[in-house]
Amino acid sequence: MHILTRGMLQPFEDPNATFIRGITYRSTDSFRFAELHKDITDLKKTATKRENERKELADVVEQDKLNEVKGALSSCPVASLALRTDPITA
Repeated sequence: MHILTRGMLQPFEDPNATFIRGITYRSTDSFRFAELHKDITDLKKTATKRENERKELADVVEQDKLNEVKGALSSCPVASLALRTDPITA
C-alpha cells in the first residue's frame, strides 16, 4: 500500500508558485509584440529542456571518488601488449 502526499503530486519545485493560464496582448507596436512572442517561446523551450534534463538525470547515481591502486599495473608493462587489427577493415 502506497500513500501519496500532496508534495509527491507536485511536479514543480515550488508548491506555492503562481501559474498563468492565458494572456491577451494588445499593442500598436508590432515589433514589440514579436519580441514578446519570441521571449515567451524561448522561455517555454528553456523550461521544457530543463525539465527533460532533470528527468534524464533522475536515474543517474553519483559515483564515488576512484582510488588509484599504486603498483597494480606494474606487472603488465604497456610494451608487452600487442595490438590486434580489425578483421573487417584489414
